Amino acid sequence: MNFNDLRIKRNERMLVASHRGVCSANIPCNTLEAFSLALRQGADIIELDVTKSLDGQLFVFHPFMDFPHLKKIIPMQFKHSNVIKNFRYVNNDLTPTKYPVSTFDEALDFLKDKCIINIDKFWSSPKIISEKLDYHNMRDKVLIKSYYSNKNVTVLKELVPDVPYMLMTRRHENGIEENLIKNGVNLVAEELIFRSEDDPLISNDHLKKRRSLNLFSWVNTIVYNYKDVISAGKTDDLAILGNEDLVWGWLRDKGVDVVQTDWVRELIDYLSN
Repeated sequence: MNFNDLRIKRNERMLVASHRGVCSANIPCNTLEAFSLALRQGADIIELDVTKSLDGQLFVFHPFMDFPHLKKIIPMQFKHSNVIKNFRYVNNDLTPTKYPVSTFDEALDFLKDKCIINIDKFWSSPKIISEKLDYHNMRDKVLIKSYYSNKNVTVLKELVPDVPYMLMTRRHENGIEENLIKNGVNLVAEELIFRSEDDPLISNDHLKKRRSLNLFSWVNTIVYNYKDVISAGKTDDLAILGNEDLVWGWLRDKGVDVVQTDWVRELIDYLSN
């Protein structure tokens, strides 16, 4: 799957991005099993996190979440890869499971051609990740993202000008998208982070302009920290507790292209019905 496939698909329905796969009970997030569940439930995009070990190996793991996910105190960044390969995730009750921490290579092999892969924390190891994408021949099958800065634009131009890129933005600024495109960056999407329904970022004019630039508009409805409002309170929590129309329906009617969620099946069912 590549972004041309997604552009065709978005004309049929709003696209669904799975946050770290589908995890629950004894299936931990960021595992191949969680990714498999997300694919079975219909996810078009799977977001995963990347962490680098002490000896420079890449693993699929959210940085500094070692205790809640592994029941380990010392962060993985200070561990050798041979040690990490023996780790096992814990479940919701902090009881060990049989599921290991996958390497980035294993995740790329598993997900290749099945979906678009949104690589979170790309900026922690851009050179190594770029080399891995070359090795697996997957530069056109992933999505990287960041906020706008001159430093990030330089990295994009030097290492990954061809890799699909998503701009994260919390405020409306004219000309940024055009500047990225002018600099040769492969801008394909914009993650809109907004605190209220009347924020200019989520206005009909802004969304219409995204389409005119052939960009995907992306909204994240997960709740990672309830104090950090990223989608005007239109959250997964609100949706799955019986208010789907106020969240997913509102975003669909606005013309948003992609919603990132922790509840893939529920969102797919809602869109199908």
